[in-house]
Amino acid sequence: MVASLIVLGIAFYWWQSKNGSHATPPVDEETPAPTVSLADGSYVYEGVWDDGGSDPQSCRILFTKDNGRLKSCSYTNLKWSTTIQLTGEMRGDSLHFLGKNGKEDLVIALAPGSDGKSLSGRGIDYAHKSGNVKLKLYAMDTASQPSSTTIERVEEPAPVIEESTVSRGSVYSLSGSIDRYNVSMDLNINGSDVTGSYYYRNSGSGARLYLRGTLFSDGEMVLTETNDEGQMTGRFDGTFVSGGTYEGVFSNYRGDTMSFTLFVQ
Repeated sequence: MVASLIVLGIAFYWWQSKNGSHATPPVDEETPAPTVSLADGSYVYEGVWDDGGSDPQSCRILFTKDNGRLKSCSYTNLKWSTTIQLTGEMRGDSLHFLGKNGKEDLVIALAPGSDGKSLSGRGIDYAHKSGNVKLKLYAMDTASQPSSTTIERVEEPAPVIEESTVSRGSVYSLSGSIDRYNVSMDLNINGSDVTGSYYYRNSGSGARLYLRGTLFSDGEMVLTETNDEGQMTGRFDGTFVSGGTYEGVFSNYRGDTMSFTLFVQ
């Protein structure tokens, strides 16, 4: 009898390994309940793969939703410039992805946030033994999305910067604070493209963090922050007025948020 049970146990373990025991990811229970539904369209999100260690990885997820199906899905580690093709499916309003990192599974489960501009959830990379990793990603290719029950996705031309708001090809120096931390920022605005850097004044100008993003015609400016290694470490969501201020909310890679206000010098 005992021998029969052992044989059955070995057979079941072999069957699991041959039939993909990771196909139903244990991240399902960790994924927050969706508060909005994604409309059909193509999406690009960037954020952080945070395993709780000292080296969170910046990443990008691309996918297209077409008639309720997910197509053309991929995951890119931006630090190492490696891309993994994914298969995706909708489970209710949650997004579930499965890919192969070498011979091992990469599993991701995400849900849209209430702001309509973010995805959050969990991931497991069996190749690197990293389980239940936190994921927080932000939409990179839209000026704004409504926070209603459905995100209406409309293809629009590239944003146009109004001359009365911000001068094209201008360099701005700003000074202010993120929460209680004093910072100095330099921005180069070329049309709708924004690049630049900033530093915390108590750390000195040699400890700069780098910025890139988009300035939209309504004055909204979204910037992603990266460190010297190209890792995404933060994000600025705010409104910029030429000759005035840039203010809004800053989010770090852990998901902590702080208000910021910067004044043009």
